[in-house]
Amino acid sequence: MLPVIRAILESGSKYSAVDVFAAEHRLGELRAEVAQLWHQMDVLVLPAIGTTFTVADVLADPIGANTKLGHYTHFGNLLDLCAVVVPAGMTADGRPAALMILGPALADDRVLGVAAELTGSTGSSTGLRAAGSPPPPTPEPAGEQASTTLVVAGHHMTGQPRETDLVSRGGSLFSCTLTAPVYRLLKVGAAQPVPALVRVETGGAAIEVETWSLPPAALPAILSTASRSLCFGHVQLADGTAEIGFVADASALGGADITDITEYGGWRGYLAAQDALLLTH
Repeated sequence: MLPVIRAILESGSKYSAVDVFAAEHRLGELRAEVAQLWHQMDVLVLPAIGTTFTVADVLADPIGANTKLGHYTHFGNLLDLCAVVVPAGMTADGRPAALMILGPALADDRVLGVAAELTGSTGSSTGLRAAGSPPPPTPEPAGEQASTTLVVAGHHMTGQPRETDLVSRGGSLFSCTLTAPVYRLLKVGAAQPVPALVRVETGGAAIEVETWSLPPAALPAILSTASRSLCFGHVQLADGTAEIGFVADASALGGADITDITEYGGWRGYLAAQDALLLTH
């Protein structure tokens, strides 16, 4: 068993059966008090989480971090409430934010109706609109906001290990193309090398890339699963347009085990050259 799970389960050994019955009685009293509050309000809206943590933060203190993440949500289960979480944009430092809408048990229509209002959903096909409530305003035509373009130059390309990160989140290949001749392609790391684009003032070259069409909401999740050597930036393409794409994170440029592989024209060219080298030996 994972040590953190064992620690959580073992914490129950300090409570007796009497403690459990006393807690159940207290919980019943609190449920009765909360039930009265629903006569004064329709729903309760709270942050889904009060902060965010990096993977390293959670690994360093899994119980403490998850306890903080559940601060606004744990009581919903104990009080038998109905809740839904909706996205609420990004924080000032670029991290995702969300709101939780709570209501009493069996108030699904009411809670989902408020969620529809907050997200701008019409509710016509998803059942989000509460019975008897006016329909939310019809959103503007999605147009170009229905999808966004992401430029990839390495592990996310077709046939590469991270392609599934794009496909599983609604991505589809749009084109195979080249960058403008202002980039160098670096191989970062030795054991598990990561290709990374770096824009340069002089000595650049056109690098093979792919452009993918994706739902805009998928970008944070895709970045979160990518190597720490990469970040999002604008990539200038051969046709003069600039799109969001994976580029080298500044922190990766100062590390060891960096090899310039621009001469191969792209990550696939580099891999092909390595395969040919193995065959000759």
